Amino acid sequence: MKSMKTIIDERLQKEPKLEIFSIEYEGRKFWVKRARKTGSNLLQHFVYMLTKIPLVTPVEHKNAQEALKFESSKIQELYDLSIPVPKVIEVSKEYFIIEDCGPTVQNLLRKNLLDNSTAIFENIIIQLAALHNLGKFHGGSLIKNITYKDEKLYFIDFEESFDKKIDIQELQFRDLFLFLFSLGKAKIEVNYTTLVNQYIDLTHNKDMIDKFHKLASKVSTLMKLVENKSLWNIVGTDTQIVYKLLQDIQKVPSLDKNQ
Repeated sequence: MKSMKTIIDERLQKEPKLEIFSIEYEGRKFWVKRARKTGSNLLQHFVYMLTKIPLVTPVEHKNAQEALKFESSKIQELYDLSIPVPKVIEVSKEYFIIEDCGPTVQNLLRKNLLDNSTAIFENIIIQLAALHNLGKFHGGSLIKNITYKDEKLYFIDFEESFDKKIDIQELQFRDLFLFLFSLGKAKIEVNYTTLVNQYIDLTHNKDMIDKFHKLASKVSTLMKLVENKSLWNIVGTDTQIVYKLLQDIQKVPSLDKNQ
């Protein structure tokens, strides 16, 4: 029987540009992720500097080797903390291998294969809150980076890191924001306020509502422009999603932190 390394090497000889791909070994499916650099362009840095919108927080620049080491180490760390992530099978200089944890929630939604989507979204909030309660963050908590297998959720894709000066609570806010945003991106009708309140109950982070309110205040001018019917279709889908998200959550009053 061919070794796992041989299977990977043969695959890359045929398709040398592959960055992420699956393989079959001893009747099981695994994923291979190759080293690749990360970072954000100057425009994203500029937009974030002006707006502080979580969605555009610049990603820390790392070369391919640094990115591979960072992500594989973070997955292993979270696995050891019993956070639902894939098991790391092997790490080399060129790639790392993880176990398969099923299709993404995004793909399952697109194919209408989730009968209990509301319960799954609530479970994602539970798992995200557990991650945050350990003082950690995901960095890319979109539904395309959450998988579902045997009625269990898994977080994947941890390649993004950020400037150490950014407060951990800001990154956790970004996680929650990205998850809710990705539901809107997938055109899922969901009660944002219910999910946010559930998160607050689990983390006791009563600052979260205030962070949404402050963000809405910062982009209030843009939001007013979006309300203009003649501009609604011009501003783009992402802006429309942010508008609806912030409009819904603004209906929730700020919480008394002494309660």
